[in-house]
Amino acid sequence: SVKLATDGIGSGSSSLTPKFAKIAVSSSGNNALVAAVASKKIRVLAYNFIANGAVNAKFQSDGAGTPVDLTGLKYCDAAGAGICGPFNPVGWFESASGKSLDLNLSGAVAVGGELVYIEV
Repeated sequence: SVKLATDGIGSGSSSLTPKFAKIAVSSSGNNALVAAVASKKIRVLAYNFIANGAVNAKFQSDGAGTPVDLTGLKYCDAAGAGICGPFNPVGWFESASGKSLDLNLSGAVAVGGELVYIEV
């Protein structure tokens, strides 16, 4: 069962604390957003980002090893273009257990934003 509260999210009998991360990247390829947590998945509940120019972006996991796509490409066609994944209590996507969360960019374009996640 899923329940919402301002300080946590319930998953069965467990209470999970939402965590927050900034998106501030500008390198082509993988850019680390959230470091791997042993035996935990990083489940993204909400996110947004805005690009400073034309760039394609996708969320990936395990950038230090063999990257795995978590989403399809998000297309930002010009400066000021952005993407918003509003709050989703079951999550938009999640990393594999013990793997990082990364944002892969098709070019060296500054991208900024925020994300909300839980460790499951």
